Amino acid sequence: MRALIVTGEGRAFSAGGDYQFIEDRMAGTLEDNAKVLASFYKTFLSIRKLPVVTIAAINGAAVGGGMGFAMACDIRIASSNAKLSYNFVKLGITPGMASTAVLPAVTNHQVACRLLLTGDLITAQEAQGLGLVLDVVEPDQLMAAATDLAARIAAAAPAAVSATLQMLRLQMPWSQLEAAAELEAQEQAAYFKGPDIKEGLAAVREKRAPRFTSQAAIDPVLERQHSSTR
Repeated sequence: MRALIVTGEGRAFSAGGDYQFIEDRMAGTLEDNAKVLASFYKTFLSIRKLPVVTIAAINGAAVGGGMGFAMACDIRIASSNAKLSYNFVKLGITPGMASTAVLPAVTNHQVACRLLLTGDLITAQEAQGLGLVLDVVEPDQLMAAATDLAARIAAAAPAAVSATLQMLRLQMPWSQLEAAAELEAQEQAAYFKGPDIKEGLAAVREKRAPRFTSQAAIDPVLERQHSSTR
C-alpha cells in the first residue's frame, strides 16, 4: 500500500457521535468517560501512524468527531456539496479528536477560534478558502480526484515518500496528538456531566436555539496546563 483514501458510506462523510453515544457519556462516570473518550479519539487518530499518505475524500457532512478525523488525514478533498462543522460547543461540550491542536496547526489560531468557538457549519468552498481542504470538486468527480492524487504520490519513490511524510508529521508528532486527545477527553468527560449538554441535546431534538446557563470561568485543570508550559 502506498496511499490510503478514506470516505463515507452514503450521503455523509461522518456526522460525529450518535445520540446513544452521547447519552451513554452523560450517564457514565467522569473516570470511565475520560477513558472511553481518550481511547475512542486515539484509535481514530492512529491513522497518523500509517507510513503512507492518507487522503480524506469528504463526500458529505463532516461534523464533530467526523470533522476531527478528516483533519487528522494528511490531505482533504471535498465534494462541492459537503458541509463541515466542529459543532461541539453548540451541544454544550468541549472539542475532541485533538481538534484544539490539529486545527490551529493546519490553519491558524484565529481560524481555529472562529470554527471551534462558534460551531459554524461551513461549505466546502469556504473550507477551501480557510485552508481546511486542498480542493473542491463536483460530487461525481470526488473519488476520481482523490484517486488521481493518490496515484501521483504512489508513482514516486515509496521509501522517499514515506520518509518525507513522516518528517512532515514531525511538525505535530504523535506524542503531541496523544497529549491533546487525552486532555480533551478529560475536559469533555466533565462537560458531559454538566447542564449545558442536556440543554444542547434538547435544543437539537426540538429544533430550536439552545439556552445555555453556564458562565465563563477559569478552568483549574487548564490553568495548571498553562502554568506548566510557562
